[in-house]
Amino acid sequence: MGDRNAVPFSANPYLRSGIGARRRQSGLLAAGILLAAMPPAVGQQPLCRPQLVLDVARLSPVHGLQRWWSATVSVDAAPCAVRKGRFAIDFIRAKENAPDLTFSEGFTWTAGGLNVSAAFWEEEAPLTAVIAHVTPCSCREQAAR
Repeated sequence: MGDRNAVPFSANPYLRSGIGARRRQSGLLAAGILLAAMPPAVGQQPLCRPQLVLDVARLSPVHGLQRWWSATVSVDAAPCAVRKGRFAIDFIRAKENAPDLTFSEGFTWTAGGLNVSAAFWEEEAPLTAVIAHVTPCSCREQAAR
């Protein structure tokens, strides 16, 4: 069966156990705490995010083997110093003869709102559409200083 006293060998020193491993882990923890507690760099502005809400989503009838999913996106960019930015919508697509597929489409938001759309084949339909990956913007209060 083998020697019960044998210690498995690892070529990676970070996987070994013992006092040295505990010291390394303690040092990494202390470094992480110090980095998290550091103030932002001089001249670095705090970041804000606009509030984006998906409203009124619809799926068009089939035309030329495709149909279009479209929606209105309301944008509250009051905290932002800019009037436009990037975001993505994460979709889960259902298809009659294939497994569900997750994918993202990128868009540019503008203050106030916009209409967005994505193409689907006739046998496809979006199961879900969620706003995701909104790019942060410079905060309005900080930009005025």
